[in-house]
Amino acid sequence: MKFEQQFSQQQKQTQKLAMTQKLQQSIQILQYTTEDLIDYIDNQALENPLLEVEYPSYSSGYAKPRDASGEEVDYLSQIPDTSISLFEHLLDQVHLNYRDTYLRQLVLYLVEYIDLNGFLQITLEEAAEKTGGSMVQLLDALTLIQQLDPAGVGARNLQECLMLQTERDNAAPHLAYVVLEENFNELVDRKWENIAKHFGITLSDVQEIFDYIQGLTPTPGAVYGSTEGLFIIPDLTVKVKEQDVQVLSNRKSMPKVKFQQNYFARMEKSQDPEVIKYLKDKQQDYEWLKKTIQQRGDTIYRVGEAIVARQKAFF
Repeated sequence: MKFEQQFSQQQKQTQKLAMTQKLQQSIQILQYTTEDLIDYIDNQALENPLLEVEYPSYSSGYAKPRDASGEEVDYLSQIPDTSISLFEHLLDQVHLNYRDTYLRQLVLYLVEYIDLNGFLQITLEEAAEKTGGSMVQLLDALTLIQQLDPAGVGARNLQECLMLQTERDNAAPHLAYVVLEENFNELVDRKWENIAKHFGITLSDVQEIFDYIQGLTPTPGAVYGSTEGLFIIPDLTVKVKEQDVQVLSNRKSMPKVKFQQNYFARMEKSQDPEVIKYLKDKQQDYEWLKKTIQQRGDTIYRVGEAIVARQKAFF
C-alpha cells in the first residue's frame, strides 16, 4: 500500500467589515427618530465639554383639524385640566407638615413670592421690613421652604438651586456639593483643570461632577402647571402642488453641534499629557458625531426622494 502526502498552498483574498463600536453606533443613529437623536445629542453634550448644542425654536405649522361643518376643532381643549400649580403644591405641603405658628405665617408669606420656576423673588431684608420678622426668623422660614418638594424650590439663584438638589440626592458624586459651593463660576466656565488642581482630583472626576450637575433642573417649579405643547418633528416634509411633488428636509428642526474652540485652545496650552490626550479624544468624538448626523440627514433625504419617485411611477 502506498501512502502519498500532498501539500499545496492557496492564497485567498477575503474582505471583511470590522464592526467597530463607532460603526455600530452610526448604524443605530440611522434608525433613531428625531426625538431619539436629540436625546442622544444631549447625552453626548453631557459627556463632552468641547461639544456645544444650539437648540432651534420650533413651532407647529400644521393646520388644526376641522369638523364636518368646516369649523376648527381644538381637541386639546376637551382634555380636562387636572394639573396643580406650584403655589398650590407648596401650600398643601406647608399646611400638612408645619404647625400653625408665627414661623409658618412667615413661610406662607415667602411662598407668595416664589415664581413659576421655583425661585424666591424677594430678599430676606425686604421680607423682614414688610413682615416685622427678624432675619433669623426669615432665614428659618426659607429653610423650611427649601425642604419642600420639588428639590431646589425656594432658591435665590441658580447656584443655590443646584446645591439644594445635590444636598438631597444621596447618589450625587463625591464633592459635587462642595464644587458648586466653592467653584461654581469656574465650573460654569468649564475651567476643569483649575477645579481638579484645587481639590486634588482628576479631570475624569470633574467631568463626572459636571455631567451630574447637567442632569439637574435649573427650573424645579416649571413642571407644575406647564401647558407647553408637544410636537412630533418629522424628518421630511412632502409638498404636493398639482403634478409637482417636492421632498424637503427638516434639518432646521435639529439642534446644531458646535465645537468649543476657545476652551480647546485654552486647555491645549497645558503641558499635562493626560489633559492633551483627553482633549484629542473629545475632539474626535465631536468630529465623529457631526459627521454621523450629517450622514443620517443625507440618507433620510435620499430615501425620501426614492419613495416619492417610486410613488410617481404608479400614477
